[in-house]
Amino acid sequence: MPAQSDYVSGTITLTNGEIDFTGAGTGWLLAKFKEGDTIIDITGATEFMGVVATIDANGAGTLTKPWEGPDLVDVAYRMRYQPDGARVSAQARNLIELLGNGNLQAVAGLSGSANRVLMFTGPGTMTTVPKAELVSGVAYDVQVDLLADRAAYNGQAEGFSVLVSNVGDGRAAVYAKASATSGDWSDPAYVTGPAITLDITEVDEVPYGTAPDVTLTPVAGGYNLAFEIPRGMLIEPGTTTTLAPGLPAAVTFVPVTGGYRLDLAIPAGEGFSAEGDYSAGTAYAKGDVVQRLGSSWIAKEATTGNAPPVLPTTSNTWWQLVAAKGTDGTGTGDVVGPASATDGRLAAADGTSGKLIKYLTAAQATATLNAVVGDSGSGGTKGLVPAPAAGDAAASKFLKADGTWVSVPAVIDEDTFASDSATRPPSQQSAKAYIDSRRHLGEPVALSGSGHTFTGIPSWAKRVRINFTGTSLTGTAQIFIRLGSSSGTENTGYTGSVLQITGSSVSSVGHSAGFQVTVGSAASATFEGLITFDLISAALNRWTANGNVGTTFDARVNITTGYKSISGVLDRVQILQNASDTFDSGQVNISWE
Repeated sequence: MPAQSDYVSGTITLTNGEIDFTGAGTGWLLAKFKEGDTIIDITGATEFMGVVATIDANGAGTLTKPWEGPDLVDVAYRMRYQPDGARVSAQARNLIELLGNGNLQAVAGLSGSANRVLMFTGPGTMTTVPKAELVSGVAYDVQVDLLADRAAYNGQAEGFSVLVSNVGDGRAAVYAKASATSGDWSDPAYVTGPAITLDITEVDEVPYGTAPDVTLTPVAGGYNLAFEIPRGMLIEPGTTTTLAPGLPAAVTFVPVTGGYRLDLAIPAGEGFSAEGDYSAGTAYAKGDVVQRLGSSWIAKEATTGNAPPVLPTTSNTWWQLVAAKGTDGTGTGDVVGPASATDGRLAAADGTSGKLIKYLTAAQATATLNAVVGDSGSGGTKGLVPAPAAGDAAASKFLKADGTWVSVPAVIDEDTFASDSATRPPSQQSAKAYIDSRRHLGEPVALSGSGHTFTGIPSWAKRVRINFTGTSLTGTAQIFIRLGSSSGTENTGYTGSVLQITGSSVSSVGHSAGFQVTVGSAASATFEGLITFDLISAALNRWTANGNVGTTFDARVNITTGYKSISGVLDRVQILQNASDTFDSGQVNISWE
């Protein structure tokens, strides 16, 4: 299957130390992301990546391990489909499942447990292995999409590594700077292989008694299969064998009573396997990745007892450098300091690299402190906090940055801030009372009859929210919201629309006599949601509407947007329906601020 494009819709929220992540404006379930797909290029944490364990909803999922990066809220990201070179295409998989070659029986005989993955051990036999053994990756400094994008890092220091998502043939590879010379890159260390696709392009019926045949035609990324099946012959499933990467796929017809058995041989995709620290006694296969002396290496072919070379050499017959260990005290590595510590001594930068520190002598420490503590102030000593003058302590004065002691202005204790003082701060009590007076949350109102009108909205309100809970009508009418002033509610001039999403179906209806918040309901449906109104122009009394109302009756979601300019200052909101139905259950609540 050709590699799919990265998914970048919406934003993502991740919390350090947690495996759960959420999205806003995302459709991860619809996009069919699953375990093993990766989250990369995360704004604010581009050096980190996450591996998907589960996708639980269009905007929720879990990672295979707790997020190691910083807390991030609603940031841009990329979600990348895992190149599936070890799996055949959907068409071949459907064919094998339809033929029922015994693999399902092998799965049924296993007892599953958390974080373990199925693996074939032979034809029609399977076991499970820990998921953690399959999702380990290699380290790199930066990721780019195409090989041409690597040129932006030609001037980096030796050992700087770049992960290229597509080197031109669908594979991903890591390149490392072999030296500080511009453009001096190592050979590619491939971390994925191109997907192998099996497409059934033709199935022909031939006369009874003719031997069955299949023609495999190599195409870019896999093979096309053309079958010839004898009329009336039985074709039963056989074995499925996984070949070494790079070998051609094969189909074998084995005669059985009444027909033939179909055996498949499918090549595995090329990839890598993280094997930890190099050991001379371990047998390594092509694609195994090891660490040695702080650098990462990938096996170019199967080998035992042949160690990776020592830098600056970046490859030998058996190994290719993936990522080189940084040089102490340079680049983006750790800060390097003295070999031993002395209790109580001050440390400071050594040179201008930002990666070396040294201990200060007594004279250097004194000069440094004198440079940062300021002058002596009034009655104090240089390098120390200035002493207060007579009466300062009794007057409860505070020290200013210029070394003088000053009194704190008296606070204002009034709930309305009517005095509008430019110099006196408010008390905590008066500040809280003022803020509380600018927020309102009403009591829930049970909906009945034709609807309900909320009045008494203050003129200073800039945002109004309407919450629906368990709202239901006796029929199939639609729910509307109207705005109004002291002159009454208004039934014209509503601009915008309501968008309804039901499964993969999307429809919309424009507003007319009010903000419409539901489309095509049923008498048994109940609605929950929130509609928010924001004042965007006080001069025009123009309010925007934005929110969602959904129902679990048929999993539909109604998204309402639009605006309305009313004839006066907003002081009321009406909830109603557009037919002769009545509200028979549910509550509605209003809040403003």
